Amino acid sequence: MSAPAAESQSLTGVGPRQTCPSRGHASMPPERLPVEIWHLIIMCLDDHCFAWFVLRQTCPFLNLVTEQVFARYVSRTCTVRFAGQTLGNLLAHDLQGDTGDCRQVPASRQALVRQNASPASYWAALSRAQPPSFRFQPSSFVPATTKAKLLLKLCDAPNAHETLPASHPNAGTMDTTTTQVQVFFKSGAKADAERERLLQQAHFVLFHGQLKSMRLPSATFNVADRNLSLDWRRLCNIFMRDEFKCRYQSQYSVAWWRNFE
Repeated sequence: MSAPAAESQSLTGVGPRQTCPSRGHASMPPERLPVEIWHLIIMCLDDHCFAWFVLRQTCPFLNLVTEQVFARYVSRTCTVRFAGQTLGNLLAHDLQGDTGDCRQVPASRQALVRQNASPASYWAALSRAQPPSFRFQPSSFVPATTKAKLLLKLCDAPNAHETLPASHPNAGTMDTTTTQVQVFFKSGAKADAERERLLQQAHFVLFHGQLKSMRLPSATFNVADRNLSLDWRRLCNIFMRDEFKCRYQSQYSVAWWRNFE
């Protein structure tokens, strides 16, 4: 008596019959899993380059959920800091005005307090002692449907959160963050030109634990709303591309490598 076909029984000879899946059998679409599960899966990946360059290209759904995860990374970890001579030119009139001998820089904030420094002379002396820098952090994405641009707000005063103590006679009238926003986004053709020059230069960008000096992609200043906007997808692309290059550049030397974008 002939033995039954191998595919008709399990390996042990008992149990339900095993059937081979048909070639036309469709796999479960990724949309069947909740979006929240996909978010967790992507966040658990060690290889962010794979998530950004591969998962986003798989299908529209995975493109959407992957970008949602990276948008969360951007909103929580991204910081843009402006500094340098161009910024000094922008602030020269306001922070470096006629406040006395520029060589006589107080050694500390306490020295300024003892001299009963006014807010104007305080910031002027501070800017001479330490070159000013301004830190922007994410506030929202616009428009809400496509999230094409990331809006960033000036989040604090220059340098190390310098403020006057409550005992100082000018302390009650000196809102450092408000003052710096007004100075940075002041109107006028000269200020507009200096801000435009800022956008053509490299600045420090911190994203997901990585710090780079780079030109901001598609960045613009909105003086009326007092914010900075940029293309956050291109920003992620730059960071992920550079991470990928750093990972393999020392191991492989191939022609396509130099053109990788």
